[in-house]
Amino acid sequence: MRNWIRLVAVVLPVLFVSSAVAYDVDDDIPEVTARVARISFVEDDVQIRRQGSDDWEKAGVNLPLVEGDEIATSTFAKVEIQFDSRTFVRIQEKTVVHITTLQDSGIALSVPQGSISIRVFDFSKDRSFLEVDIPNSTVAIQHSGSYRIDTGDKDSYEAKIRATDGGEARIYSETSGFTLKNDRSATVYLAGARIGEWDTFDASAFSDSFDNWVTDRDTVIAKRLKDAFYDKYYDRDIYGAEDLTNYGDWIYSRSYGYVWRPFRSSVQNYSDWSPYRYGQWRWLSPYGWTWVNDEPWGWATYHFGRWVWDDTSWVWTPYSYYRNRRSWWQPGYVYVSVISNNICWYPLGYYSHYHDYNHNYHHHNGGWGSSNGPGSGPTATPTPTPNNGPTTAQINAQRRQLLHTPTFERGTVPAGGVVMMSSEEFGRGRIGIRRAPVEVARTVTTRDPDVADTPPILPPIAQVERKMNKEVRADTPPIIQVERMVKTGAAERIANKPLDEDLKRTRIYGNRPPLEVQNPAPRTTTAETSPANPEPAAQPTETRRTGAVNRPSRTAEVPTNSTPVNAPQTEERKERRIETQPTEQPRIEAPRRVEAPRNDTPPTRAETPRSEPKRDEPRPEQKRSDPPPQRSEPKSEPKSEPKTDRPAAPSEPAKKKDGR
Repeated sequence: MRNWIRLVAVVLPVLFVSSAVAYDVDDDIPEVTARVARISFVEDDVQIRRQGSDDWEKAGVNLPLVEGDEIATSTFAKVEIQFDSRTFVRIQEKTVVHITTLQDSGIALSVPQGSISIRVFDFSKDRSFLEVDIPNSTVAIQHSGSYRIDTGDKDSYEAKIRATDGGEARIYSETSGFTLKNDRSATVYLAGARIGEWDTFDASAFSDSFDNWVTDRDTVIAKRLKDAFYDKYYDRDIYGAEDLTNYGDWIYSRSYGYVWRPFRSSVQNYSDWSPYRYGQWRWLSPYGWTWVNDEPWGWATYHFGRWVWDDTSWVWTPYSYYRNRRSWWQPGYVYVSVISNNICWYPLGYYSHYHDYNHNYHHHNGGWGSSNGPGSGPTATPTPTPNNGPTTAQINAQRRQLLHTPTFERGTVPAGGVVMMSSEEFGRGRIGIRRAPVEVARTVTTRDPDVADTPPILPPIAQVERKMNKEVRADTPPIIQVERMVKTGAAERIANKPLDEDLKRTRIYGNRPPLEVQNPAPRTTTAETSPANPEPAAQPTETRRTGAVNRPSRTAEVPTNSTPVNAPQTEERKERRIETQPTEQPRIEAPRRVEAPRNDTPPTRAETPRSEPKRDEPRPEQKRSDPPPQRSEPKSEPKSEPKTDRPAAPSEPAKKKDGR
């Protein structure tokens, strides 16, 4: 009986907690699903230019980047871009990088000048591609590792590529291609008499200050990834969450499960800190207005999951009650409202669906994104709805009532969690963001975010960009000459597709099918004996194949006046062959093996020449004590023997005059 009581005491809390933190699967795919990267480190003057814009903006930590953006670094500047939990790109000073492709299928960068370093973990070219276009050449990453690519300045005639830490890449020019192995460097000539050619050498022969900085960043990233909680508290799509470990801890909440809570030291530098208060609104096409936080750790917490007020403190949960099969990046998980010419916002509740405050721009300004367009993720498979019993129906009814309870009455957002700024100052920088008065906060939070109404119309970017302050707009363009037109890539790039396979077929194999290498079969040997080598010799029976591709077969031309190989020899041809044999003294040498006749008839034992003397003739004897023959004595002439059809045996040595 006591065992049953203990079992019930253990199971009931588990069931209660499981019910409290249960997720409802949401298969809705957002209207915009374009892939987004982020700036994870920046030093000195780094600027970006959005696609379709002529103006340059200042870059900062946690600034989002999308396909089509261009990054330029001035003198002494450095920047690191994180594309996902596995891929990091570092950019040196005086460098221009254009994000040509940024999709779920892969990444393509264009580097017309400067130097970059790529660090990729757990890379598989079957899962996605990673390619870099440089002047007149393309570098296609093949394995996980570290890569450095130097294209020089506008007057450089060569580029240098290096692969280390297990890396391997294919490098293509306009006329050829080759594979760069691990711990090797290559110099590719971009112009001049040797254009398209390359030289390779040891990778350890070169190192500079940029390499030292990359090594330091590798150490920091490796430590963060080691201490991260991927696939435990959050999935791989929530990249950047590895930053949270050093700024807070994971605790268990009975209402939300495991949540992350920032340390007091992580927020004490901000006066009366609350989520979505310290930062700025920046325009990001195709999403629209996007929140860019000031906290160094806030990338994942402001673009995934929910901030909730729990037990007198703010905590972040990676998922809401409506958990998607995939974690989608969003410009901000907030509820936006307009009151008295003031734009107010606060963190979206745990039981609230996503509030698309950019909905108007998506439908009235060209439809920037679609779940079925490029960059969209895999479509989730709907989960069958289970049969609900009475108990489950009652629980769901209580949840529905809780979902439509105003946020302020629900207690998930305190009055201090509502932030506001005037419409005239919105989108121009950090100036003007302040805490909303209590009455305004109560009015905003008593509205139901889940009601399907039209979101408020935020100021259009065309109205805001004319009055952006120096926090956003760069006063002068980058020092480097980014205007020069440089053709990059070994071929014209097709949107959302890699160049590796096409270039390998055309540059390396010349549009010919590659040689299919099969596992070699075990070699079989045949025994062969000869008078010179009485031991059997093992001869391989297989033939090694040559060439990298299958060459077209050619039929050998046979001369019209030639005799067939297997034609039988006539008696006249035999007599002519015997008469033409030399009659002078033959050389004493080891007999050669006699080939079988052309008619494939095996030779008889009598026809095989033998080097031993005939058995019916006595073998000449020579005593060991006899002196060696004098060199001045002439050699005796061999006796002439009658000609026969049988092969002549080797002549015997002549006897000495004394009969010995």
